Amino acid sequence: MSDEAKRFFEDSVDLAERVSKNNIEVLFSKCRDVTNLLIEVLNDIINYWGILLEKRTFQALNSKSLMYPVLLNVVYSNVQYCLILLAHNATPQVFFSLRTALEGMVIALYADANPNPNVRDKTWALKIFEKSIREASIFKIKDCLRKILCEVFDEDKCNDFIELILDTYQLLSALVHPIAKIRVDKDRDIVAGQIGIMVGTLGSYGDFPGYAVLIPLSYNDIDLKLINEDLRTILLYLRLCLAVIMYAWLRKVADNLVDQEHVHSLYRKIINLKEQVDKLVQEVQNDNM
Repeated sequence: MSDEAKRFFEDSVDLAERVSKNNIEVLFSKCRDVTNLLIEVLNDIINYWGILLEKRTFQALNSKSLMYPVLLNVVYSNVQYCLILLAHNATPQVFFSLRTALEGMVIALYADANPNPNVRDKTWALKIFEKSIREASIFKIKDCLRKILCEVFDEDKCNDFIELILDTYQLLSALVHPIAKIRVDKDRDIVAGQIGIMVGTLGSYGDFPGYAVLIPLSYNDIDLKLINEDLRTILLYLRLCLAVIMYAWLRKVADNLVDQEHVHSLYRKIINLKEQVDKLVQEVQNDNM
């Protein structure tokens, strides 16, 4: 049995390698906007890590701030893994990794800018044992998150950004569960989740996404449509969410330590990304009219 199991593993890895090479060529020929956007998100994270490594900030906050291990060991590693997942046509797993990255950033901000000094002032290794941090989730801490954001943005931007973060997390959560729902407005939900997507694509296109049959598998037209529409939208939302969270962290946790040009530059990036998101939202609304 052990030899048969080993051969099965080897055959699976060989299949993944063959499929991945072909899928990468397809991605860069038919989904280049999405691959470029994913690389831009990774570059943003690297730039944020560079700010954290500057001498004054690192010496003061390395052992204290939860953002240090979260940004490097959770956010970057999960977003980087999406490159491999995309090559395997493992789109639901991409959504799961992106959700983990978003939740990690939010909880790190919540821990480091916590209104309770008995939590805020501890080292990050002790913060994670605090009940409020252990049990934190984006929707559980949304009121505190809103308060933090409203201290560094004007009221309109604060409301827009908290709504964006919650909506992005809700959308990612709905896409990773087998069966889920998305609230369209106060009176209407739509079925989502992996089964919901399968039903929708079967009704619209007469077929399933490739990942619903086997992972890894070569891309079909439905997979490419989901990547170019859904994943592109989510990556643009996520990029803005991470920038907003990082800006809030710099202002609330490291404002007297970092070069202020980093803060101003990040704010300019946020305004630019928000314009891109607003434009995309308008395009979607026009398409649905």
